[in-house]
Amino acid sequence: MSVLLGERGEDIVVPVLRGSAMSAVNISECCARAPERGAAAAAVLKAIERFEIDVVPFDMTQAVRAAELREDARRLGISLGDRACLVVAEQRRVRLFTADERLSRVSIGIEILLIR
Repeated sequence: MSVLLGERGEDIVVPVLRGSAMSAVNISECCARAPERGAAAAAVLKAIERFEIDVVPFDMTQAVRAAELREDARRLGISLGDRACLVVAEQRRVRLFTADERLSRVSIGIEILLIR
């Protein structure tokens, strides 16, 4: 999201962004936040296309797994979008790059790297 929204930390993410994966839930968040930063949702979609990001539909398996993380969500104050992000990384067994320190406190067996 940092690259799509032009936030601090994007320099760390850009080298690994091409061909990465993002939950459709997180794409929705980016599109919703883009106007708050003076950009259009269309710019977010162009960036997704340019970086060949795999948009992962939020399916039933992910919905159930995100619900299982509800205790962590309450304790840490993380959102459904955060949990959707975690679940995609967990399913694909890949590193998760995030600007949200709270996500690094969720233990689900994946590497979580803070970008700022």
